[in-house]
Amino acid sequence: MRRFRVAAVAAALCATACGGAGGPDLEFADWLFPVPEGTPVIEYAPVAIADRDPAAIQVVEDLVIGGDPDDEHTMFYNPTGILPLASGEILVSELGNKRVQMFSADGEFVQAIGRTGQGPGEFQAPFGLFEAGDGFGVIDIQNRRISLFSGDGDFLADHAMGFSMFSNYVPSLADGSFVALTREREAQGDQTQAVTRYSPQGERLARLFAMPGPPPPDRATAQEPTAQAQYMIDSSAWPRPDLAATAEIVYASPGNEYQVLAMTPEGEPLWALRVAWPPPPYAAAQKELRIAAMSQRFPGIEVDDFTWPVSEPAITSLRTDGAGRLYVFPNVSAADVEGIQGRPVDVYSPQGELLVAGMITTSWMSSRDDYLYTFRGDPELDQTVVVRYRLRIDER
Repeated sequence: MRRFRVAAVAAALCATACGGAGGPDLEFADWLFPVPEGTPVIEYAPVAIADRDPAAIQVVEDLVIGGDPDDEHTMFYNPTGILPLASGEILVSELGNKRVQMFSADGEFVQAIGRTGQGPGEFQAPFGLFEAGDGFGVIDIQNRRISLFSGDGDFLADHAMGFSMFSNYVPSLADGSFVALTREREAQGDQTQAVTRYSPQGERLARLFAMPGPPPPDRATAQEPTAQAQYMIDSSAWPRPDLAATAEIVYASPGNEYQVLAMTPEGEPLWALRVAWPPPPYAAAQKELRIAAMSQRFPGIEVDDFTWPVSEPAITSLRTDGAGRLYVFPNVSAADVEGIQGRPVDVYSPQGELLVAGMITTSWMSSRDDYLYTFRGDPELDQTVVVRYRLRIDER
């Protein structure tokens, strides 16, 4: 029997997106994305921090790569992506050094791939990595192309990239394709935010999930500094899709509410899930951080000069592990986790069953088998290192 309590969990799947099976005491937010008719809907009550099992999810540091000032290959400069290959090697892309580094499964340097430039296999801004058959692909957002390499790091081909990405998290699917968070401009200037599936050559195979982005600023806004800053604040409050994927399932969320849609790689809905999770209020400290970040561009601005969002997004991110489980990280206020180690996370099966409501001490960039891979700042070295964690889940 699990040691956490899940109050008023939906007892069955709904046949459509309307109606709630979660009980009269739960208030579910309206869907922010259209749920296709006939899609099974799963509804859960939120699990409070105090009711979570802090020991159900264990991550143990297994390997650290980087931070040696005497080794140029482990001094990462603005690293962007980590890709563990099936053969065991670990790839790390660096925006600053404009290269991809290959390390062995034990963290030993193997080779540097690519160099600065616009020629075949060269990089200007290597932003994302994905598996492509027995090899891998590198998405270069400045050269606007995808470079394909063999598993040994040999250059194969460059392909033009006809899309704009806004996340360096690029999950790979079983057929060699990958999914990415993209932005597209309509003819009238409106922006669409989408989860899109591409071939290794950059051909769009399917738009899986789409939401409107913030409207473009008008001329008056573009000419007035305070109006520009207000536009930036307003734009950040728009729903911004997030994604995760296993080899066979793609997950997408609007972020602002605790809602997830599970799909096949072709975009066929499998189920939709929502939780009556209250988004945390937009705190005064968050406003001060935003003002500090914008003050260099807009000198003299103050918190009281602007209208602020009522709340922050309900979800911070989605991830999957090597066993195919989905992890949803609900957003909480700082007060909710004061004095508590880790952050809340809900773990679901590929069928949408809640397996664990627990706490975890890290998020991650990529996963394979029982391992999670992420970047971590090392304050003593003032460097970013790559960390591999061993994951253990007790589903109780």
